[in-house]
Amino acid sequence: MDPTGFQCIYPSYLDSTKTVSQGRRIGTEKAVPVPTVTDISQALQLLQIRHVLQPNKGYSRDIETLWDNPGRVIYEPNENFTKRQLLIDIASKIEALPARIQRLEQERIQAEMDKLKEEEESQKERQAQKQQKQIQQQSAKAGKSNKKKGKKKK
Repeated sequence: MDPTGFQCIYPSYLDSTKTVSQGRRIGTEKAVPVPTVTDISQALQLLQIRHVLQPNKGYSRDIETLWDNPGRVIYEPNENFTKRQLLIDIASKIEALPARIQRLEQERIQAEMDKLKEEEESQKERQAQKQQKQIQQQSAKAGKSNKKKGKKKK
């Protein structure tokens, strides 16, 4: 397979969280939040379009994708679709992918677990600060004596 005549699709083209200046190519109502290269590849498989996955490529207009969501898919152009129509069809297929739904659910659960851990850590920190304050107050009380202050009488 010679990919010389193929066209590129970056995840930023379909990402509803991106702006047009960051590379989104379709409207936010048709776009999907945070699509991955594997999502795009699975959608192209459903549409029976030949494609190649390139996971180490980055989109030059959006610096964040180099670290957060890298990769691109190159596909063989088809007379049945313009690129914009293809992007809209891919976005509609991505929304219903079972692997994507499962991944998003796992990310949601992980986010909830992280939030609970942060709350527990902050609660432990507050308790430690409270104990430290009580210890300081007790040591301040212990340092005081019952003697009257002032000059001694002879």
